[in-house]
Amino acid sequence: MRVDTQRIGIEIHATGNIEDHAHIVICIPPKFAIADCVRHLKGASAYAINQMEENDGQFKWQGGYGVLSE
Repeated sequence: MRVDTQRIGIEIHATGNIEDHAHIVICIPPKFAIADCVRHLKGASAYAINQMEENDGQFKWQGGYGVLSE
């Protein structure tokens, strides 16, 4: 499972992470709610991490997130 960025129309410009959080710079079309985009990104990434051989399948994101928007 992965987020089909072309299908939903988002552009990922940069990503980065440290031990306890991640940053992502994206453009989201106005027709797409930020909350829906975050839900797709968190869901697809958690699924991918949990499918990794070295992972115990228990990874999950915290419930909240922060957003800066222009």
